[in-house]
Amino acid sequence: SSCQLCWIAAGSPTPPAMQNAIQDFSRKMEDMQTRIQTSALKLNRKSVECTLKCFDRHTEIKQVEQCASKCQQPVESFQNQLNNEGKNVQNGLQGCFQMCQSKATGASDPQAAMESCGMQCIKDFEPNLKQFESRAQALLTQAMSEF
Repeated sequence: SSCQLCWIAAGSPTPPAMQNAIQDFSRKMEDMQTRIQTSALKLNRKSVECTLKCFDRHTEIKQVEQCASKCQQPVESFQNQLNNEGKNVQNGLQGCFQMCQSKATGASDPQAAMESCGMQCIKDFEPNLKQFESRAQALLTQAMSEF
């Protein structure tokens, strides 16, 4: 299994407890992404159904293409917004880990300081996953309303 957050601790040895916390957080992220993707299947279906109707409504290729393009817009918009939300969460967590690395550099026990601070980052950012999922569901509802 790939660890999506392993890059955070790159460059320094990661204590086992922190590795476990990162893997647990990554697993929660992956589970959330699966739930969102499963929910988005309805949106994708609506888009495909809309596109198929374009062939019934239009006979000119240009009209069919324009119609089909409009059918894709809600899906593309949803995906773009979701990607932006995900980057915000990832950037926030990465920034927290970078701050930890800076703090740990001057500490008497840098590894312990990094582990303690890093564990706090993960603990602080875990609630963001639920907020992210709620925003994703709201974006999905908004996109569905466009059909």
